[in-house]
Amino acid sequence: MTPEEGIQISIGKFSQITSLSPRALRLYDEKGLLSPKRDRFNNYRFYSADQIETGLKIKTLSWMGFSCAEIDRVLAYLEDPAANEGRIEQLFKQRLAQTQIEIQKLKKVEEVLQGRKAIEVLYMTSTEPVIKEIPEVRVISRRGTGAPQEVIPGLIGAVMQQIFSPANQRGNVNINGPITLLFRHETLTKTPEEGGMAHMEFEIAVPVVGRISVEPGFDVKSLPGGKMVTLIYTGPYHEVGGAYTKAIDFVGRQGLQMNGLCREMYLNNPQEVPEDKLMTEIQIPVR
Repeated sequence: MTPEEGIQISIGKFSQITSLSPRALRLYDEKGLLSPKRDRFNNYRFYSADQIETGLKIKTLSWMGFSCAEIDRVLAYLEDPAANEGRIEQLFKQRLAQTQIEIQKLKKVEEVLQGRKAIEVLYMTSTEPVIKEIPEVRVISRRGTGAPQEVIPGLIGAVMQQIFSPANQRGNVNINGPITLLFRHETLTKTPEEGGMAHMEFEIAVPVVGRISVEPGFDVKSLPGGKMVTLIYTGPYHEVGGAYTKAIDFVGRQGLQMNGLCREMYLNNPQEVPEDKLMTEIQIPVR
């Protein structure tokens, strides 16, 4: 045992020396990054002096934004830094790239917040709701059930394969409007008691013109038109919920009632524009 290993430092004193809070120390103990020792005679938990350097390294790495898993890897590589210099450099380059992304996001947040009231920030990502008469449109569609991030891309791909099949291209089939998502209903794969989860049934509909034929499992039909409350939301798809709140609040204030399936129309291509520029038109049928 080295002299440093023989020195017992209380958790409170170790926290003071390393500037790691007791809560952080408990977390690093649970993750196996920095665990206190126990006195075999009185079961007293303590740190040794030689753990101070490790604690300071963890503090620095955590401040730089490294996760516990990444910190664990860095500490393992530091056991033989000469042999692992390239691996350590790679981890730091990855953290730098992530930091630059975070900086850009924070700059955008700063631009939004400067000179705006809180209520303006909350509503700036969508237009004001309006009431419109939407015409009926002929579409090819397909339904699917499950988690949206898994189901929707597959439905879009399947519908596009039908549209651009050789037979339909010979029939001069062309897309005639934005891809539209309809929310149908929720289903349970099992009962709640069995741990079942609710899954939404989605329908992807793409407006088309031309002489079209489809395989089983697809529909060619007219998507009903009518009176709808609509607004255009700009931003990531997964943050569209606030726009729905705004639209539904408008429905109530106008003394209207929802009367059919809510729709989302995707007005631009996520492969061509950044996430914060994605445009989605929400349509809520009303009466």
